[in-house]
Amino acid sequence: MNNSGWVVNGRKLAELRKLAGMTQLDLASRSGYSERAIRKAEAGGFLRISTLHDLAQALSTEERRVQVQDFVQSQLAMAMAFVDAYDHYGKMMLQHCGEIFADEVELHCPGDSEQVPFAGAWRGIEGLQTFFDRFFGIFSRTSGSLKPIYLESDHRVVARYEDQVFFESHPMPPFWVNLHFQFQGGRIIRIDDEYDTRYASQCFAELLQRLGRI
Repeated sequence: MNNSGWVVNGRKLAELRKLAGMTQLDLASRSGYSERAIRKAEAGGFLRISTLHDLAQALSTEERRVQVQDFVQSQLAMAMAFVDAYDHYGKMMLQHCGEIFADEVELHCPGDSEQVPFAGAWRGIEGLQTFFDRFFGIFSRTSGSLKPIYLESDHRVVARYEDQVFFESHPMPPFWVNLHFQFQGGRIIRIDDEYDTRYASQCFAELLQRLGRI
């Protein structure tokens, strides 16, 4: 958690509200906020620390003490949400995890842009979408095939997994990916996409040669 705020796990917040027997209006009245603010929170919004504590207090009962940590998105959870959205939704992934990014988020993908059309630095949500448009404009992949492992430290999470993509239904050799996530203000501020660029470029060139493209 940080000093300014955090991203709410809206599904968990709604579960805690219902467990306490409250409607959104009930929670709004008890916490001192508008019903619109509660709807925003349950949609996965970003809230200040003071607001989070007010909600936790309003949700608490004699039988159950609610903590802020019970309904916020952890760094690990946000990294997992990104990888899961990539794995299952491909080009449309940002529609399923867009709330986890800072407005100034950057994605850095290494490689020669002449050989790798999606290499470079991609900034903002629009930049991320352009990256995935280009990537999935070239490759396809099998949904739900990843088995990532995660390493977490202060303000950073690394997701490591073996991926395989297809070019016009032709499989490329599997390759390892390390995604380095950095966080600021309770959201993802930077992603570094680390992979063996030389190996990937060589495999792609060999595939194009076999297909008679070069």
